Amino acid sequence: MAEAVEGSFELTQGDIAKARLWFILRNKLFVAFGAVALGWAGWLVFCSLLTYGPSWELLPYLLLLAFWIFVPLSAWLGARQYMRHLAPGQTQQRLRISQEGLEQQDGQAYGRNSWETVLSAYETGDAFYLRAAGPLLRLIPKRAFATPTDVDIARRIMREHLGKRAHLRADVPG
Repeated sequence: MAEAVEGSFELTQGDIAKARLWFILRNKLFVAFGAVALGWAGWLVFCSLLTYGPSWELLPYLLLLAFWIFVPLSAWLGARQYMRHLAPGQTQQRLRISQEGLEQQDGQAYGRNSWETVLSAYETGDAFYLRAAGPLLRLIPKRAFATPTDVDIARRIMREHLGKRAHLRADVPG
């Protein structure tokens, strides 16, 4: 018998904000930008040491602080905008993870990804994130599953079909 697991959840602004923040922090461009920002701040500190100008002293720290405040703020604002544009019924999500792939539907749409179209899967403490082509990200909160056993089944199916592309936690012995 084919192994499969089903679940349902209500999509929240917090889910979207966490997914957006996770996706931003995993982005290589973000890491490069962060490195440039740190380098720039270091250069400004060096310049302030040379010029002894009091106006330069706090600027690098303020830039770094503003950068690290901007990132979560942009994730939250983006999630808020996303939630506002959802039609009624789209927050109620149903999903099925099986040997064939992932099926997800809401009150307006239905989507199916075979395992061949999933580029990678990641697990955090409270969700699975499946990356498909480009910036498409499938969000699966663990609360969608009725039991911890269902979470283990979903993890096992993903690991079986994605292999090294599955960055998942170890199965809980049981």
